[in-house]
Amino acid sequence: MAYHERKNDIKSKKIAPCLRNIARTTLAIAIFLSATLLHSIAAFSDFTAIDPKLIERTADAVDAHYLDIERADPKKMLLRSLSHLQKAVPEIMMEEKGSDAIVLKVGLAQKRFPIKKIMSMRDLKSTMNEIAQFLSANYKGEISSEDMESTLINGLLAPLDPHSNFLTKKTYDEFMIGTRGKFGGLGIVITVKDGQLTVIAPIEDTPAYRAGIRAGDRITQIEDESTINMSLTDAVNKLRGNVGSKVAIVVERDGKPAHKITLTRAVINIDSVKSGLLEKDGKRIGYLGIKNFQSNTTKDVKAALAKMHDKNAELDGLILDMRNNPGGLLSAATEIANIFLKEGVIVSTVGKDGEVLEKEEARGNGNKPDYPIAVLLNEGSASASEIVGGALQARGRATVMGNYSFGKGSVQTLFETGNGTALKLTIATYKPAGTESIQLEGVVPDIRLIPVVIDKEQINLFPDKFFTEEDFKEHLGNSKTSLEKNRKPDYVIRYLKAKEDEKILEEKSRKEYSKALDLSEDFEATLARNLIAAAGRPTRMETLKSCKDVIDAAAASEDEKIDAALKALGVNWSKTRAEGMPSIALSKRILLDDKPLESASSGQKIWLRLTATNRGTGNYSRLVGIGQSEDLAFLANKEFPFGHLKPGQSASWKVPIELPENLPSQNLKMELSFEEDNGNAPAKTEVIIPVKASPAPTFSMEYKISSTSYGKKFEANTPITMDVAVQNIGDGETSDEAILTLSGECSDKIFIEKGRVKMNKMPPGASERSKLKFHMMEGYPRKGCYMNLAITDIKKRAALVKRIELKADSGTSIPPPGTKLAAPKISVISAPDSTKEKNVDISATISDDNPIKDYFIFVGDKKILYQTNEEGLKEITFKTSVPLESGNNNIVIGARDDEKLMQTKMIVIEKK
Repeated sequence: MAYHERKNDIKSKKIAPCLRNIARTTLAIAIFLSATLLHSIAAFSDFTAIDPKLIERTADAVDAHYLDIERADPKKMLLRSLSHLQKAVPEIMMEEKGSDAIVLKVGLAQKRFPIKKIMSMRDLKSTMNEIAQFLSANYKGEISSEDMESTLINGLLAPLDPHSNFLTKKTYDEFMIGTRGKFGGLGIVITVKDGQLTVIAPIEDTPAYRAGIRAGDRITQIEDESTINMSLTDAVNKLRGNVGSKVAIVVERDGKPAHKITLTRAVINIDSVKSGLLEKDGKRIGYLGIKNFQSNTTKDVKAALAKMHDKNAELDGLILDMRNNPGGLLSAATEIANIFLKEGVIVSTVGKDGEVLEKEEARGNGNKPDYPIAVLLNEGSASASEIVGGALQARGRATVMGNYSFGKGSVQTLFETGNGTALKLTIATYKPAGTESIQLEGVVPDIRLIPVVIDKEQINLFPDKFFTEEDFKEHLGNSKTSLEKNRKPDYVIRYLKAKEDEKILEEKSRKEYSKALDLSEDFEATLARNLIAAAGRPTRMETLKSCKDVIDAAAASEDEKIDAALKALGVNWSKTRAEGMPSIALSKRILLDDKPLESASSGQKIWLRLTATNRGTGNYSRLVGIGQSEDLAFLANKEFPFGHLKPGQSASWKVPIELPENLPSQNLKMELSFEEDNGNAPAKTEVIIPVKASPAPTFSMEYKISSTSYGKKFEANTPITMDVAVQNIGDGETSDEAILTLSGECSDKIFIEKGRVKMNKMPPGASERSKLKFHMMEGYPRKGCYMNLAITDIKKRAALVKRIELKADSGTSIPPPGTKLAAPKISVISAPDSTKEKNVDISATISDDNPIKDYFIFVGDKKILYQTNEEGLKEITFKTSVPLESGNNNIVIGARDDEKLMQTKMIVIEKK
C-alpha cells in the first residue's frame, strides 16, 4: 500500500490543542494489531509505564472528529480495550461485574473500577487514566510499554470501524515512507524464505539492478550484521538510508560462491504506473496500470499518456487497470479522474450528521480525446481506485470490467499523538460522482468477469468468497436503498484460467516489478482491448451496446472451453430443461489413499467425496455444490460439479482437504449450498467431517557453551560455539520442517555466524544435537545482551523459545548452560466432546520440572481464568466451569513456568 502526506482540504472542526492534525487524508486498507499473545511474538523489553496522554489524545480526537459519534460508546470502548489487553498479556485479566463495574487483575494485584457512569469521553479518559496508573504500578513482565499502549488504544478504537487504528512509531515511520512514493535505498523487493533474506525482484534502473542482483539471490550479510533470522522489517530498515550513503551486502547465488557488493543508495521511486501501447485491428490502444495512488501518480499518468500520444498519434482507446489497487491519496484519485472528465462531481466527502464537507468537481480540463475507456477492477480494488472507477462509470465516461470492488467507502485522517506515534481515524465517507455510495457493495462492474479453474484437485466455476469490507466485524453501514443495492452487471463472462502453482505466482510477482508490459496471458486485459477496438462511440452505454456481439462471442468461446475441460474430467456440463421436479439425495465418504475412513486425523490430506442422486421427476442442469466455512480457510471454496443429472442418476466428485497438523479433535462443519441452471437448487445442508487430533510433539532444549569460552570474558570477534541438544518429549513425531534458530535482540552487537539448523524428523523420545555459532562485535554492551534460542516445528505448530542473557564481561549466561528448558506439560483429564449444557466442567493437570508460574484459560477470545502459583508447585490439578455458545467452542489452556516457558493446549467442545 502507498500513502503520502497532503494538505487537508476537508473541512472539520478544530482539533483539541493537545493534538496536532498533520492533515494527511488517506483511503487505505487498515493496519491491524494481531490479537495474539504478545509475549510469544514480540521482542522482550523492560516495561516502564503507560503514557496516559496517548490515551487522552486518542479519546479527544474521537470526540472531536470521528464520523459517527454514536458508534463511539465510551463504555464499550473501555471494555474492548481491556479485552484486547487480556488477550495479549497472560498476567492480566478483566472480570465484568454486571454493568456496574469491572475487576482488573494484574498477577496477584486487583482493583475494582466503576463503569456504570461512564457516559462521555471525559469519563472514559478519567477511568482509563486510573487503569493506566494501576497497570504501571503492578505489571512487572517483559511486554514493552509501547506494545501495551498500542494494544490498549487499538482496543479502544475497535468498536468504531476497521480502519481507525493506532500506529506505533515503527509502523508510522514505515507508513510515511510508503506515502512519499520515493526513498533512499537499493531498489530490490525482498522477502524471508526458509529463514533467508531472499530477493523477489530487482527494480529496473536502480543500484541493485545495475549491480546484477537477480531474483532468487540471498542476502546473507548487511554491513557487519548477519541476516540469519533477521526480521524483514529490520532488513528493510538497514538497507534503506540517506541518498548517497553506501552499504555493503554479501550475496549468495545457487552454484556460485558468496560475494560482497558495496552499493550506493539512491532515490528509489516507487512506480505506481505501468504503461504501454496495444494494437488491435489497426487501432492504437493505450494501457495504464495504476498500482496505487501516491504523490507522484498523477505526474506519472500524464507522462505515460504523453508518451503514448507521441508524434501526435492519437489513441483510439484506453485501458485503465486498477485491479488489486488498494487505494492511497484522495487528491491523486481526483486528479486522475479529472484528466478524463470535463464536468460533473468526481467525489463528495460526507462527514458527521451527513454534512457535505467537500465536493470535488471536474474542472473542465479533461483534455483527453473522447475515446472509449475500459476500467479494470476486482475485489482487491479499494478506496481511491473505487473513486476513479466509480466516477468514470457514473459519468458515462468508462465501461467497468472485472469483479465487484472491495467496497471501502470511508476516509481516514492521521493525527500525530506524540513520541512518533499517530492515530488513523475515520472522519468521513465518500461517494464517487457525488451520489454513488460504494460502502460494502463496491463498484458494480458493467461486465463481470469470473475466472474458472478446472483441475482434478481444484474446481472454481463460481467466484470464490473473498475478504471484503463487509467481512469486517465493525464495518460502517450503507445508506443505499434495497433497489440500489440490487443493481447487477449487464453481462457476465466466465473464462477458463490455468491453475496457479507456487512457481507461477513467483513469476507473476517478478513480472510486477518489471517495466516491460506483458499481457499475453491476461484474458481480462485482452478482452478490454478487443472491446475498445470494436467500440464505435466513447460513452459507456454506447460501448456496451456496440460491443454486444464481441461480448457474446467471448462468452460463448469461453463456455466451450469450460465445457470441454469439464468433459475431460468426466463431468456432463450440458444444459437441459427440468421437465419435472428434481430432488436430491446426498451421501458423503471420507477417503485416505482411496480407502474410506470413519473419521480423519489432523495432519492428513484427505479427500471428501460427495455423491448426489436425483430422486425426483425432473432433470438437474449444471448442478454444483459449493462448500464454505467462515472460520476454517481449508474448508472454504470447495466446489463439487455434479453437472447434468436425469431422474435416478447419480454423480460423484471429490475434493482434497489438507487438515492442519495441530487441529484438535472435533466435528468440522462445511456449509454446502447449491447452484443450478433451472432455478432448482437444493436447500443448503451441512457436511460433517469428524477429526481426531494426532499425537503432537513437544520440545525440550539444553545448551552448552564450550569450556574454552564460558566463564571468561567474551572477546569481540572471537567465535563462540553453542552446542544445543533438542529432545522430543511429546507423544507425536516432529515434521520435516522443525528448525533450530538463534537470533540476537541487540543484533548490531552480536553476529550470528550459524544460527539456523534444519532438524531431522524425531519420533517421541528421540533427541538431536546441533552446533550454533556467534561472536560479539566491537562495542557490545558490557552489562549484557540477549539472544533468543528457539526450536519451531511450523507444520506441527510446536515451539519452544527461550531468552538467554549474555554477560559478556564475565563470559556467563542466564540461564546457565546445562539448564533443561521445557515448557509445562498440560494433560486434559476430562472434557466432553459435545453437550447441550450452557456450562461444562473441565479438568486438567499441569506439570513441570520447574515451579509453575501461572496458568490461564480462554473460551474463544474471552479469558475466563487466570491463576498464579504462589506455592511454587511443580504439579497442579484444577477443575473449572467454562461457558459455552452454540456450535464449536475453542478452549485454550495455557501455562508458564518460572523460566517463563509457555505451553498451550486447545480442545473443542460442541454445544448442540
